[in-house]
Amino acid sequence: METSTLGRLQKLSDKTLPPAARQLYENQFLKLLNYRLSLGDHTNYDSGHYLVVNKLTAEQKKEIKESIKNGPHLYHSIRKLVEKEV
Repeated sequence: METSTLGRLQKLSDKTLPPAARQLYENQFLKLLNYRLSLGDHTNYDSGHYLVVNKLTAEQKKEIKESIKNGPHLYHSIRKLVEKEV
């Protein structure tokens, strides 16, 4: 599956984002996307962006929490890079 987010991650150089970190973020993004697509309430556009937490198993909740915790690390790394270039 190709998304604009995955495309942007893949375009970052190895110096900017080491391959191991890139793989981690790509995998976590895909997991979150798959959860959203498979478990989301798609009755309208807005509801499709959220998960119904009550439908998740304990293991799924744990995986989602881990992915969400890593998101800010990626954001801060990229923000520092952008600030250096400006």
